[in-house]
Amino acid sequence: MKKRIDVHSGEIVAGQGAVVLKSDAPNACLIIAAHDPTQKVGALAHAMFASGHPAHPSPVLRDARNAIDEMVKDMALLGSHPENIEVTVVAGENVRHFPEDQTYHRSISEVLEALKERRLRLRNDLTEEIGAAHLALDVESGQIVCE
Repeated sequence: MKKRIDVHSGEIVAGQGAVVLKSDAPNACLIIAAHDPTQKVGALAHAMFASGHPAHPSPVLRDARNAIDEMVKDMALLGSHPENIEVTVVAGENVRHFPEDQTYHRSISEVLEALKERRLRLRNDLTEEIGAAHLALDVESGQIVCE
């Protein structure tokens, strides 16, 4: 049986092996799911803002770039290497996502650029929005599902 870990809004959690990391906040702002298939290491990060917000108390979580860096560091502690990490970016309801909304598209582009700068691979199953669903990452298999 796999251990299930709830990842609350504003948290970064990494795990290895028979673990499922599940977002536990409805309407999460931005979820970054990372997986290293060679080491069976994964992580989930809730970045509160794509490109920062000066009023938020945590510099890690107010900016997706910092959240990505912390997530990669946590995964490295479990034996992961950045060149093996695959990432999926998921936007929830709190991230405005109207087709014509340039702020939304710019925010997502900034996160994708941050991944590119860090040479992290974007998975082919990129999901841009999940509404009020919860995201779950099976760390052992790398499967990502919305629950």
